[in-house]
Amino acid sequence: MATDSSLGRLYSGGGLYHVGAYQVAGRPFAITGSTDLGAAGTYTTGSFPNVTKQIIVLNTDASKELFVTFHTGAATSNLIQINAGDQFTFNAKCKEIFLTGSTVDGTGTSYGIYASLTHISSSHMFHMTGSGLTA
Repeated sequence: MATDSSLGRLYSGGGLYHVGAYQVAGRPFAITGSTDLGAAGTYTTGSFPNVTKQIIVLNTDASKELFVTFHTGAATSNLIQINAGDQFTFNAKCKEIFLTGSTVDGTGTSYGIYASLTHISSSHMFHMTGSGLTA
């Protein structure tokens, strides 16, 4: 525990299971889009400095699908497809997401990521694995 010198009281900072950290408005964070996202099976990592509250992934490409997952070992059935010009909102706590491009022609897909961050450091987030992610 830490001491708040202005109040002289002990307090415990929020953590992964601190409900209040997810109820308050998140801090905006954006990862600029790319037109060089690898082809299918080549993952690009979107990393966040703090644990997320919400993530919006935009597929800004005019003709190619974008696929999102929370683990690079995800089965093909566990990839979330975002069609050209669409977006998907994840209400999830994580420290990173993984994107892979379209199988249409094997070239990159453009995208954008907006996240709402909690105050919880990403170093406190556990590694995402297990049923529903990797199998």
